[in-house]
Amino acid sequence: MNNYQTNRTHSNHFIKLYNTFMSQKTIILSSVISFLLMASIYIALTTPIYQTSALIAPPQLGDVDILNKGRQGFSTISLHQFTKKEIFELFSQNLFSSSTKQLFFNQVFLPSIGESYTAAKPIDYWRARYNKTMSINNVRINNPTSAKYIITIQNKDPHIAKQWIEQYLDFSKNKTIEMLLSIKHNMDTEVISQLEIKINQLTTRTRKIRYNRIAALKEALAIADRTNIKTFPFLDGTKPNLTVLNKPEMMYLKGSQEIESEIKTLTARLSDKPFTTLLTKLESDYEQYQQYNNDNNIKNVTLFKLDGNIEVPDTPMTPKKALIITLSLILGLLCGVFLAILNSVFNDYQAKQHVVNKEVFI
Repeated sequence: MNNYQTNRTHSNHFIKLYNTFMSQKTIILSSVISFLLMASIYIALTTPIYQTSALIAPPQLGDVDILNKGRQGFSTISLHQFTKKEIFELFSQNLFSSSTKQLFFNQVFLPSIGESYTAAKPIDYWRARYNKTMSINNVRINNPTSAKYIITIQNKDPHIAKQWIEQYLDFSKNKTIEMLLSIKHNMDTEVISQLEIKINQLTTRTRKIRYNRIAALKEALAIADRTNIKTFPFLDGTKPNLTVLNKPEMMYLKGSQEIESEIKTLTARLSDKPFTTLLTKLESDYEQYQQYNNDNNIKNVTLFKLDGNIEVPDTPMTPKKALIITLSLILGLLCGVFLAILNSVFNDYQAKQHVVNKEVFI
């Protein structure tokens, strides 16, 4: 019996609440419509902002081979071979560097605003807006793609957002190429300088050896003339031991004729290069390296890969129309219900007061 009375009480409360809402439906609908109208006005007056992104991945192994083209085939020098890791690290430094961001800020961001607007507010205001417009971050570690960085740009024009990403990547690429050219030219200067030093040192050493040889031969000639040795004395018919005869103290045994011939030959020699294998190789490498120029290869190298394409966004990131409409609908309904209940309570209170006043009057 008690359960029946409880259920009936609940049912009566529900019916009463339903009747209250139905009697106050104008207030509820007005509230919902008002919130939807405000949401629509907000959406209409808010400038849509579009966002586009680009995923940056390291280059492939074959992409940097063009940098090492022509850096092999030298016999006396070993040139540094560029790797994709150091090339991408160099590009990454310029991608995140403050100088690149400042260059983009000065040459792209500020001109897009216009001088009349930029002059109206301090530069720090525009720099803060610029920092909100663009972001460069590391891609999360568990990312399924090969991308390492993501660059994101927001703009009211979706085509400009895409264009700005391309321009910023070009800025980073150009700065990296400038650094590579500088590194390459420094390497060229160092390698050529080292080769010149080695060639000069070896040329001087070889010339000094020839001069010392001539001096030793002249002394040997003087001894051979005094001892009247014109040719090597083959007493037993054996061949001479050249190692022994080339010793300074034994050189006179060659005989004055052979010594004079050797002195004339060494004195008339114009270059020692044909008689020094290492000097020939050094000069060959020097000439080959001077002709080596891969500046165009550096300018055409692939510094990074895009993981996917840079797309022009179709829908703005803000305002979020669906979310705003949904929230305004919920808030309008809640506010309408609250006003409906409040109005119903107020009407009941007035009705009771009217009855009381009537009874008192009677």
